[in-house]
Amino acid sequence: MAEKRKPLYSRVWSGLGHISRALWVYHLFGAFSVSAVTVLAGFKSVQIAYLIPLTVGAFGGTLYVINQVTLAVNRARQGYAYGLAYEGIFLGFSPDTPEMMLQFGILIRNATDRPLRYEVEQFDVVIGDRTIANPIFASSGTLIPRNAQRRYSYPSFRRDQIETFIDKNPQGVLTFALRYGHPDGPLVRRLKMKISLSLHLESNKAAVGDSILSESDEAI
Repeated sequence: MAEKRKPLYSRVWSGLGHISRALWVYHLFGAFSVSAVTVLAGFKSVQIAYLIPLTVGAFGGTLYVINQVTLAVNRARQGYAYGLAYEGIFLGFSPDTPEMMLQFGILIRNATDRPLRYEVEQFDVVIGDRTIANPIFASSGTLIPRNAQRRYSYPSFRRDQIETFIDKNPQGVLTFALRYGHPDGPLVRRLKMKISLSLHLESNKAAVGDSILSESDEAI
């Protein structure tokens, strides 16, 4: 699949960022080197032969600092990109509870090295020709510690809603969109997925298989 081309404003902003960093490097190195040579040259006892290696050392130190700052900036730019990972479907089945007989949900993991907050923007489940009108969710999202897993559930289907599918293998679709980012900052990414569900439903047991139909993780 061809790589998606960045929007024009993103390319312009990136180019301005490169120019800004180049100017910053120039001013930093120039000021540092000139001030170092000027101060040392003020001491008459210091020979010019010593100024050359000192200036070279100052240049090397400046490059090291620039490299470390650049790495930090790059890490900050990457931020939470692709930090929320889908890990599968879970199925809840309770044949003895007609009002909450069948439930679907997703398992997601914080794949970053920092805490993460997510909010649910969309979450829909359709089994055959059945869905839940105006579903009420227990929450709209929560915090996930680093490298931890959470589950998010769709409301339960009643027995009368899925009675026609018992002893059959209905197909379904689960679609969701989650926004996420740092707990103390704005939500900066959106994970969107469409998942095919293959359900095997009997009167006393159920199983489900999932297959990803589409997936995207983009900056907001």
